[in-house]
Amino acid sequence: MVEVDHKVATTSAPAISTVSLTRKSPISVHRLPAPQHRSSFASTDCVLSSIKQVTHDDVAAAVRALPNKQCASNPIPTWLLKECSSELVPFLYRLLNASLSAGVVLAAFKSAYICPLLKKADLDTADAKNYRPISNLTVLSKLLEKLVAGQLINYLSVYKLLPHRQSAYRAFRSTETAIAGLMSDILL
Repeated sequence: MVEVDHKVATTSAPAISTVSLTRKSPISVHRLPAPQHRSSFASTDCVLSSIKQVTHDDVAAAVRALPNKQCASNPIPTWLLKECSSELVPFLYRLLNASLSAGVVLAAFKSAYICPLLKKADLDTADAKNYRPISNLTVLSKLLEKLVAGQLINYLSVYKLLPHRQSAYRAFRSTETAIAGLMSDILL
């Protein structure tokens, strides 16, 4: 059982000074009032007591949305799983819901195929510290992860538990949108 409890978070910022330079005048400093920042968290006593069971439609949609990537430890190629989804979704539905209701991730879902990836092309390939490990999980593990993550993101969004400015793990947000928002705040 997972419980989430939060309080309203507020922050206060010191007053901001702006400096303007012109050719004919010396530096002038203007004192601006401190901006009133409040987090985007809603005040609520929400509790996430459990992850809900997934439906046939949830599983079928998640299978269709899977990328056609392959992992060496996959029991079935992703393209074949997608091709035979109408026959396999009832089994996957029962398997994933059994995992969710028991609160246990199958051991086979926890194993990963790990391959070293060179950090940069110009690094020495003989030196082990120039590599980073890449863990490739099975497609069924990714399927379970995607279904649970969807429920968590939905919960966090409904109860406004995600900061407004957070870009990571949110749809239609990226480092580019974060930088654009920051630049907009600075310039306006």
